[in-house]
Amino acid sequence: MPVTAGLPSLARWRQFAANQPGRRRRALLQTAVGMAEKIVGRPETTAVEQKKEFFFTATRRIFSEVDLFLSPSRFLLERYVACGIPRSKIMYLRNGMRPFPSRKIQRDPDARLKFGYIGAFHPHKGIELLLTAFRGLGDRATLHLHGSAFDSPISEAHFQQNTNHPIEGVVLHGRYNNSEIGSILAGLDVVIVPSLWYENSPLTIQEAQIAGVPVITAGVGGMAELVRDGIDGLHFQWNDAKDLRRVLLGLIEKPDQLNTLRANAPSVPGIEKQASLVREAYVNLLS
Repeated sequence: MPVTAGLPSLARWRQFAANQPGRRRRALLQTAVGMAEKIVGRPETTAVEQKKEFFFTATRRIFSEVDLFLSPSRFLLERYVACGIPRSKIMYLRNGMRPFPSRKIQRDPDARLKFGYIGAFHPHKGIELLLTAFRGLGDRATLHLHGSAFDSPISEAHFQQNTNHPIEGVVLHGRYNNSEIGSILAGLDVVIVPSLWYENSPLTIQEAQIAGVPVITAGVGGMAELVRDGIDGLHFQWNDAKDLRRVLLGLIEKPDQLNTLRANAPSVPGIEKQASLVREAYVNLLS
């Protein structure tokens, strides 16, 4: 077995090194990663054709062997059709959700708005973008962060790098149990989903909709598909902190918009309905 078996890739080590808050430690790790890359090569430029062939061979095998794919969003369905899956072999089926106890939010019109982020503190989830957008708004609103890096050293280093210096109005609640989601959402006016990747069909958005909490999210991919801009939530330009800040300010200055957004909260399919449709599709394949 290779010595490196079970270790993170060099690409992940490079990201981990870059996210270290301490200058000396960061420099030491970057030097070590650089030495390793001189020996085995940079992941982006070493054996590229072999990697591509391996990936495409495995993907074609999966496409041919699977009888039916399930896609929780139309966005994802169209992506896979574009990648070669026959449209007849993929079925659109929303994620079903279990209901949870929630209560109506009676908002104090004189209180500061409570924005919230719920989920993993991973770089691709847009935490840094969100903190950048919110910076300087802490005297007019609060931003509540619920979640953790879930034992990922790279994500932990990234998050610590962006929270070593407290930002006014930002409250870090840390790890939570999913059984608490109802009470967490009851304490928020708005949920923000600022992901830097497309997302498939975020469960966080659906949880917020069950609780009647409007969502601000990037206007792309599976996020935009679940949130109707100006109807039950708001969009901002993907990966654009200035535009996210514009949307936050718009709600801070005109919080009454939330009443309309809450009133238009969409229904969310139940997990029993999803299970029934999956079973039906499976029975049809066997017949």
